[in-house]
Amino acid sequence: MVCADTPERMCIGCRGRAPAGQLLRLVSQPGSPPHVRVDPDRSLPGRGASIHRAEQCWSAALKKNAFARALRSPGIRVPDWASIDHGKWLSEMDTQQ
Repeated sequence: MVCADTPERMCIGCRGRAPAGQLLRLVSQPGSPPHVRVDPDRSLPGRGASIHRAEQCWSAALKKNAFARALRSPGIRVPDWASIDHGKWLSEMDTQQ
């Protein structure tokens, strides 16, 4: 059971709801082309999207083009191999902060 004070977010992959702390927040960063950045502290400005770290959620989000829709950025850059090894991609994104 979730406390009423705990914010919930929807996963862009599976569309399931969960407490915000259980989902990873991603934000759109400007650039040419714009790219996705991990926001572990949930403090970066800009439009955010939440997703589980599960491989199924990443695969579904990439297949549905959910990153571009959720972040309202049609040209968003998500590497093609992110669905195969999203753990590696997340590690690289974390080090680019």
